Order: sequence, then structure tokens, then C-alpha cells
Amino acid sequence: KHDGRRERGIDVIERLGYNFRITELQSAIGVAQFERLETFTSKKINNNKLFSEFLKDIPGITMVEANEDTYRVPHRVVIAVDDPESMKNSLATKGIGCRRFYVPMHRQPCCSDNPDFKESYPKSEEAYSSGLCLPSYPMLELQDIERICKEIKNCLGI
Repeated sequence: KHDGRRERGIDVIERLGYNFRITELQSAIGVAQFERLETFTSKKINNNKLFSEFLKDIPGITMVEANEDTYRVPHRVVIAVDDPESMKNSLATKGIGCRRFYVPMHRQPCCSDNPDFKESYPKSEEAYSSGLCLPSYPMLELQDIERICKEIKNCLGI
């Protein structure tokens, strides 16, 4: 259940697992959502661009971007900051839900006995230690993004 995680929304994977949760009703809804796919993807791409624009040149913030030669729909809007846990908690007091970036696989409990994960993975550690995922759902409006960015600047004392 939940891909080996204790519960949905928790990114620690205690054991290897599978995702068999989808029902027929959920499948029907998913198929119907394909009609809105272009709208969803364009909104997520545009929202990512807005976050990038509003947060560029802000000391202490780096936008995590994909290679310019690729086409991607950002699953999450990710920034790198010195203390992502503190910023997440501070934004939560303002009603803004954020998540830390993914815990590296070699640190997941389900991989603790796997000899392939005994080495060091400094890039994964760096991404986790500084990564913060901002709200990114397609229905965010311009004023929502502006408010989130304003609160991020407040967290940094800007």
C-alpha cells in the first residue's frame, strides 16, 4: 500500500511496495481529465515561469530548472534555499503548504540493506538539503503566486 510508504504524503519509503490503489471510478475520472490535459500542462508551465520571474535575482534563492533543450511539465516548482525546513514551517504559518524535496533513495529505509546504495551520492544529498517544493497546482492564479513569492521574501528578510 502507498508504494511502501506508511501513508500518503509521507516520502519515507520503509519497504519496497507497489501502487495498486486506482479504482474504476478513478480511472474514468482520469480518462475524462485528458480533455483538460493541455490546459493543465500549459498552466503548470506558465506558473513555473511566473515563479522564476518573481524569484529571480533574490539572494538566497535558486530556481531548480530543467535543461532548456527539454520539454517538461513541472511536477513541482522547486527552489533551493539554505534552510528549507525553516522556510517550509514559516510559510505554513501563512497558510502556504510546501514540501521538502525528495529524500534520496540511498537514505530510504527500504534500501538500507542494498549494497548498491552504500556509496555517497553528493548531488542527491545537496538537492535534498536545500530543495523546497512550492505549491504548483494548475489552478494557482497570478495573485496566489505573487503572495507566495512575497512571503518567501519575507522569510528571507527582504
